[in-house]
Amino acid sequence: MARKYVNWLSGTAMPNVAEIVSETRGRLDPYGGTVDMELFHIMSVGLSENCYPSTLNWAYDQGMTVTIRPFKCGGKIRIRNLTLNSEELLDIERGSFRHGVHALVIAAAYFTKVVDVEIEIRSKLPSRSGLGLSGALASALILGLCKVREILTGIKMPSFEGVSVIAHYLEHMAGISLTGYQDQAASLFGGVAFYNWYHPSISFMLGESIKWFKREQLMDENEVEYLNRLVSTYYSGASHSSSVINEYQLASMIDGLNRNLWFREAEIAREARDATREGDYEKLVDLLNESYDARRRILPNFYTNDFQEAIIKVAKKNGGGAKLAGAGAGGAVFTLASSVRQAKKISDECSRIVKKTPGAYKLEARISNIPAHVEVKEREGRAQS
Repeated sequence: MARKYVNWLSGTAMPNVAEIVSETRGRLDPYGGTVDMELFHIMSVGLSENCYPSTLNWAYDQGMTVTIRPFKCGGKIRIRNLTLNSEELLDIERGSFRHGVHALVIAAAYFTKVVDVEIEIRSKLPSRSGLGLSGALASALILGLCKVREILTGIKMPSFEGVSVIAHYLEHMAGISLTGYQDQAASLFGGVAFYNWYHPSISFMLGESIKWFKREQLMDENEVEYLNRLVSTYYSGASHSSSVINEYQLASMIDGLNRNLWFREAEIAREARDATREGDYEKLVDLLNESYDARRRILPNFYTNDFQEAIIKVAKKNGGGAKLAGAGAGGAVFTLASSVRQAKKISDECSRIVKKTPGAYKLEARISNIPAHVEVKEREGRAQS
């Protein structure tokens, strides 16, 4: 069957466009975590809404940046990954969705049918760190490639909600990453936000129309700035594989092992939402530690490395909280204090651990309410969003 591709070079709608740049956000997932995965949606149908999948995210001011430029390559795409220092010229008809570092790019390009472009990828955050970067990359790719389609064909850009669902399925159904929806949503909307997740199966069971999710922004700029004084994030120097860890977490749901802990995670996210509204950081610390302890019970042998254990021990010893970013077993770890004074004490002790650990460092990224955006840069130096 013939496929109609969107070729930047063959159109006349973009003669003055030099490049399209999309930026999305990384995130921390302190409360709720993996309960946004589809299996948990199915398990929650018919229960109290307090047990529905719920997550609370803190989005960063950094994440993934994708730059798309016209590039004559015979109906293919060129990928330049500045983060991984790699470059490939690929045919989207034959490129694998399931293998290779650029499988997600191939899937996004095939989905949007955009060819004869160079796609440049870069990030200031470490890859495979548990900070939601694969979701951020999927969202950035869809934003940028859909903007190309919009200009060339008039097909309207999808909403942030639509992009988050598309990006999720590109990752999930193509076997690129076994995750839920929160990474994509946080990468687009940014901010400190609480999400209720509603799978279509809930609509079918209840006989009513329900959106994919409901989002509640919890902090203004001043409150976010204060939160930044209480939170520190450290990269352990070791990468992790979220799909591998999440397979074990899914198995615990499927096999009925500690299933009650997953419903408790959903309740924790809701309690954290209320504590955030009230500015109750002591309660937020307690809930963070409870969430961490629940994950340790679910995955007793898979959740931490020595560096992360040391950081968590310091935080708890000083009355704070700590948790691994994402699925754990490598990647990043973050701490939360209930006061600025406590935060400084935790940070000082953690800094000494960082100095002793090869490859480890403290991240400079800050929590921010700034959402994702896509920008069209014209050759004359003008720009439009």
